[in-house]
Amino acid sequence: MKPNTIFQDLSIIIATSNHNPRILTHDFLKCSDIIPMDWELAQQPIVGDQGSQVIFTNALSLVAQPERLMFVEVFGDKNIADLQIAAIAHKYLKALPNIECQAIGINLRSYASPTETDGEAEVQNYMQSLLAPGPWQTVGQEPIQPTIRLTFTLKHTQFNLSINEGQLHQPEQASSPIVLFSGNFSYNVIGETKEGRLASLTQSLNNWKTDLETYQEIINTKFIAPKFPILQDAPEALNQELITAR
Repeated sequence: MKPNTIFQDLSIIIATSNHNPRILTHDFLKCSDIIPMDWELAQQPIVGDQGSQVIFTNALSLVAQPERLMFVEVFGDKNIADLQIAAIAHKYLKALPNIECQAIGINLRSYASPTETDGEAEVQNYMQSLLAPGPWQTVGQEPIQPTIRLTFTLKHTQFNLSINEGQLHQPEQASSPIVLFSGNFSYNVIGETKEGRLASLTQSLNNWKTDLETYQEIINTKFIAPKFPILQDAPEALNQELITAR
């Protein structure tokens, strides 16, 4: 089977200048019809001047800080069509039309796992295969642990990609080495009027699915291709997984 990365999460981050973090409460989300009434909290919400956070049992979370809003959804075993975070972001912004937004980022994380028992060595070999050979790779007593950052200029926006070694943590299982891919599509909010800026923000937010497909195509065909046979499909349906970068 041709290896593909497994999506971890999708986050939408909006830079703001006049949003009070205390606005984000569970009651506000329900009363403003931003979330369904039957959504259950995963933990007690946090509300404060420096930040507020509401997390739900369906792996969606909202975070408000003085200069940014974050909408995050963990994939788990969800299909792309089942993702709700973009719709929630739309409803939140519609409920607060006077928020001043400067920029928006569509962020994606995914990972791939090695096939062999010595997974750590395979992940290291993969990372080194992305680098030009040189004597600098032999410096030190341990193999280098590179973090690769790339910027691609696409037709509609800039795509920033980071690749590094990571660890996949699963309940009651030993952690396992992975290759972690983190991508960002960035957009500026433009317009001279409130209506124009809202239209610009909405258009950028609506790009999330196209950006996801672009991310998937770039990673799976340019970085996880047959010439890199060490990676396999990572395990699916992992709702409680935790990824950490090295």
